[in-house]
Amino acid sequence: MDTTKRIEIEHLCARLVTAYCLTIDVNDYPAFMELFAPDAEWQRPAPLPLLRGHAEFRQYLDSRDTSILLRHVPSNVQVDVIDADNAKGISYVTAYRCPNYKGGVAPMEGPFIMVEYRDRFVRTPSGWRIGRRDTVVVFAK
Repeated sequence: MDTTKRIEIEHLCARLVTAYCLTIDVNDYPAFMELFAPDAEWQRPAPLPLLRGHAEFRQYLDSRDTSILLRHVPSNVQVDVIDADNAKGISYVTAYRCPNYKGGVAPMEGPFIMVEYRDRFVRTPSGWRIGRRDTVVVFAK
């Protein structure tokens, strides 16, 4: 694979990491779902169960408390291309939350969690998508 193609894949997959944070934070669930392959797996922090496929993802998303203001801040995004159809990645995400948010500027406290996402990316007919996301808690309040 030539360097230009590898850099393109790395960029597209890194954008999925950022888009995940942006879409979940503003409850844009249709855009969020588009980031994942239809048969994707999402391992959320233990002891939460593994979610498989868009139907289970959507069921979880619809149950989320939208009165909580969340902001996921991604960093240290590293994507490694395996081949023309597969890549893997790791990123750190620090998350802030404000329960019972009523608008305006939220009071700021330290982050409530810092996780490491371990991703598998796959090329689908619709473009690059997350095929599996494993969430490892590194720091938590």
